[in-house]
Amino acid sequence: MGLSVNKEVIFTISVSPRIGCEDVFLDWKKRLNAVVASFSGFVSIEISISTTKNDEWVITQRFRDKSSLQIWQGSNEHQLLMNELNEIAKRETIKRILSKIDEGDYGVTEVIVTRVNPGREMEFREWMASIHQMEAKFPGFRGAYVQSPNDGRGRNWITLLQFDTNEHLEKWLASPERRDVLKGSEALVDSLEQHTVISPYAGWFSNISESGTAPPNWKQAMIVLLVLFPIVVLEIQFLNPYIDSLGLSLSTFFANALSVSIVTWLMMPIAIKGLGWWLSPEGNSIPLSNLLGTLFVFGLYALEVFIFWALF
Repeated sequence: MGLSVNKEVIFTISVSPRIGCEDVFLDWKKRLNAVVASFSGFVSIEISISTTKNDEWVITQRFRDKSSLQIWQGSNEHQLLMNELNEIAKRETIKRILSKIDEGDYGVTEVIVTRVNPGREMEFREWMASIHQMEAKFPGFRGAYVQSPNDGRGRNWITLLQFDTNEHLEKWLASPERRDVLKGSEALVDSLEQHTVISPYAGWFSNISESGTAPPNWKQAMIVLLVLFPIVVLEIQFLNPYIDSLGLSLSTFFANALSVSIVTWLMMPIAIKGLGWWLSPEGNSIPLSNLLGTLFVFGLYALEVFIFWALF
């Protein structure tokens, strides 16, 4: 996803519905989803069940900037929804936090890219709220992250549907309830693509661009080489002398396990954030970004080789 000059803000509400108000709360979430999506500056909303408290829901709203969030919070629609929430939720559990999104421990993610027919966006929002309301009733549901086209440009909506296990996800995807509710989207949707990722972060390169498409394979390969090369060199120099006695099989396994862990949770997020402008350029600057970015990565290759050549 491209970098923005305005810093996105994230507003989180955690709340527990009162006993007997669970169904009313699900309807409230549906209306919140539909209403907030119509406000200017809205980016996405994520509604998930807390991983520590079974009856606590975490509602994370993303806005393009602080002023957009303030407009939403000052609106009559927001005030009405909050007044209703006070009636159906345990007041002492309603917490509002302006903070970073909490990266939950999600086991399985279904990535869905939906191309909406022009002029049917509002109907699609309402339909999407209905299907998310139904998803929340299925076991293992952890949350749904929805990314709408920025500023109304484009027609692709990206949904990350998260369950705790692949079995629970498959149960929802194959359910008659889902088949029935999908029929209601036939007139609204031009196309729908989806695939399952067994990963807590839905893959290294997913959802970088607004279209939901991953960068070309050659760019992905270049990034992997960029972050993997220094790790392998350092392992050969400092780790291998201590584990070679374990034998080829075990020593290789431990070295690879360490490499994959460092690449996945440390190096790759940094590389993707720093080179996002090259991985998925947008607009008329694509050819220039591709050229400059490729030359820049080759320059980083040369710098890495030179540093390790000089050191070792």
